[in-house]
Amino acid sequence: MSRPVVLTLVLSLVGGAAVHAQSAAPAAQGAPRHSSTATLGATTVIVEHGQPAWNDQRLGQLAQLAQQGGGAWRLGSEGLTTLVVKGGPVFFGEELIQPGRYGFNLMPTGENQYSFVVFEPKNEANAPQMLGDEPNQLVPATFSGDAVEVVAAMSIDFAATGETGTCTLAWGPLRLVAPLSAAAVTTAEIELNGNPAKTTWYRRALVEGTDCTRPRIAGKIDFEIDGSDCSMNVYVMIEGEQLVAVMRNRERETAEAQNKTIEAGMARFDALIQQFGPQAEAQINGMKRQAQRQQIKNELLLEETANCPDNLRFATACEAGRPGILHCEVFQTRRSINLELALGGKKGVIRIDENLFALTGSSP
Repeated sequence: MSRPVVLTLVLSLVGGAAVHAQSAAPAAQGAPRHSSTATLGATTVIVEHGQPAWNDQRLGQLAQLAQQGGGAWRLGSEGLTTLVVKGGPVFFGEELIQPGRYGFNLMPTGENQYSFVVFEPKNEANAPQMLGDEPNQLVPATFSGDAVEVVAAMSIDFAATGETGTCTLAWGPLRLVAPLSAAAVTTAEIELNGNPAKTTWYRRALVEGTDCTRPRIAGKIDFEIDGSDCSMNVYVMIEGEQLVAVMRNRERETAEAQNKTIEAGMARFDALIQQFGPQAEAQINGMKRQAQRQQIKNELLLEETANCPDNLRFATACEAGRPGILHCEVFQTRRSINLELALGGKKGVIRIDENLFALTGSSP
């Protein structure tokens, strides 16, 4: 898993919705089923779902649900929409999805902004939707609402060429698209400033048009310092003629992201109270209190981890390399630790300063 999972419960609360997922598109019994399969390198992905029909009233329903939050929306109809990954892991957007069988939903994250939700279907026997306690990963999708062709029934389809592809949800004039790419995972044991560490690296093909000036997840480093978990995500990007690696403390990164979402959710809560008045306020205030409690927990965690290494940045001059891939490996000599990196047609070797992997105030 490329990043720590974010519980739907938290996102549902800050989105202003009940914890239980809602169906964005209920369909009559007997609606048709649809499946789509694609092969990306050694990896096969399969989606299967019911097909609710489109009508123009859906636009108003979706707009209202987006305004009110809605938590994770159930995709499809009549049973769980499923995503199966087999043969090897796959990057779905910037999320590494390991082989397995998953539920597949949708979540509004802002005005005309949506993310696919890939979740562990641990409650499938009791409900065809998320109940709020499932580990999950969010995959931002590119949205458009004015396609010329109006698709009569919801259709989720994969398309692939070589090791890359796309996932497209089409429903009426709406389209949601996210990239896919096959991934290979390697591991290596190293020592960081006297502490044993396990590194995990992801090799993947890049979808055509990938913006390599934005941080891309390249791997993770798991280690402890004096009993404190200081594990980090490793992101890489191109800045001018340099390759840059940025390392983020995973706990701190997750807490910061949740607090940012909560702050946006609070503004939505207040707007809903102004719009709907006292009747909405009673329900919304309870959700605000829960979101505030999560925010306090996050602030405490950020205080507790303030002396852990975080936001470490390393850079090196780059030269021409193989296009269309992201690949990172680590090698350790007696004098240094180095990242050998290839990204979007550039390559280079980044030397890591081990002294930065220490608790603030502790001796290197």
